[in-house]
Amino acid sequence: MNARYLMIGDLVRIIEPDRYHGAICRIVSLINHNDDDCAYFKVFILTKGNLLHEVCNEDIEPIPLTKEIVFANGFEEFGEMYGGVIQHRLYSEDGKIKIDVTNSCLYDLSCGPNVICELRYVHELQHALRLCGLNSLVDNFKI
Repeated sequence: MNARYLMIGDLVRIIEPDRYHGAICRIVSLINHNDDDCAYFKVFILTKGNLLHEVCNEDIEPIPLTKEIVFANGFEEFGEMYGGVIQHRLYSEDGKIKIDVTNSCLYDLSCGPNVICELRYVHELQHALRLCGLNSLVDNFKI
């Protein structure tokens, strides 16, 4: 995974050959990064009791964003009729953002249904929540 796309606090999954492959972890800091070398991160491995570990960016992958993850993080669903078809939307508690569940697109409520960006992974939703000033949701994000 490219280190440039990650921020402190992002959730990612460790992959093989790391001994903790499959574990979910939170990025704590970037230790070392050279353009021609591996970027190393310090991470808390959440599924191992917040164990502190160093991992190369080549040994982590993004976590796909699912409807279940979005629901677990305080979004509520309701249906709207657009062109005779019910569109499922999720809203944050404070109404600052909504997400189209079928396409994982972020919408701006104040501008109507205009797509701002497509969200495919957990860390992308975390970045969007930060931009909306919802840092408490990011800090307590659930997988």
